[in-house]
Amino acid sequence: MYGEQMSRVLSSIFNKSAKIKILFSAIFIVLPHISSAEPATVFSLTADGGVFYGLANEYVYYGGKRISHLEWDEKNTPFARFSAILSLKNFFVRGEALSAFASNSGFIRDYDFLTESGGAVSSYSEHDAHIDFHNIFGLEAGYALTFRNFRFDLSAGFRYNARKWTGSEGFIQYPPYNEPWTGDEPKTSISGAVITYEQKISNLYIRLNCSRQISNQFKIGVTGEFHPYFWVKSLDSHIDRKKQFLDSMQGGYGGSAGLYAQYKPYAASRWNVKAGFSWEKTAEINGSAASRETGLYLEENPFKTVRNYSSGFESFLFIFFAGITFEL
Repeated sequence: MYGEQMSRVLSSIFNKSAKIKILFSAIFIVLPHISSAEPATVFSLTADGGVFYGLANEYVYYGGKRISHLEWDEKNTPFARFSAILSLKNFFVRGEALSAFASNSGFIRDYDFLTESGGAVSSYSEHDAHIDFHNIFGLEAGYALTFRNFRFDLSAGFRYNARKWTGSEGFIQYPPYNEPWTGDEPKTSISGAVITYEQKISNLYIRLNCSRQISNQFKIGVTGEFHPYFWVKSLDSHIDRKKQFLDSMQGGYGGSAGLYAQYKPYAASRWNVKAGFSWEKTAEINGSAASRETGLYLEENPFKTVRNYSSGFESFLFIFFAGITFEL
């Protein structure tokens, strides 16, 4: 009996020892291939441009029940962007600044849910949407490693996003009292600007970029981001009603994923062309709602929290881009 127990103990020790040996062997095989990214240059500058294609959803709730839903298009909106990376061996700092060009961006669609039965759309309006501005600023710091032909950049940062739409012209459709909207109701035309929507969004993010050097001239990469926290302020101004709504939301989460390709015209060149796309999604974030009247004779007119009302926001955005990177 004692001999059998000793045999099992020695067998267990031997198996663990073998596993440890295998683990250390694997580490010593892999380690020589892992090194500092050590970029040949300490500074690079990228200038690119492209288009946005997406949608922002604005919600209003009363007593937890959704009573309004506005869809704001951001389609085929052109932008220009500049980004810079300063590297010191493994460590790097990256900053970016993006600005969209004011342009028509689709439509704004407004659904109200005020029927007594609830759930059904009680009225509908549609207007031309115009992006007045869309600016993004970001700053991140990270660490890079290479493994054979692969490079991994892991970083964390902060991003500020500000954009504004104006809705004008279009039409409204109001069904008879307490009857649901069908879309067949007469359309009442609207003239001039009707509504504006301005957002200021700040968020933290963690970013992973993985690239593979296919040849001396060609590289492909994938990117992914996780957005663990948001701070959102939005101002909804109803020009025809002379009323403004201020929404304050925080928390939530989101993320993005992208793909890109990079090509040097010749192996020794210090510049290359880059093109790709990314997709980002912000899950619904909820918060408080406040309002105030607007007009010429309102001298002191602070926002007042609206009791039992709350706000919500979510969005998605595709970004298509192409540009040039200079290595200095």
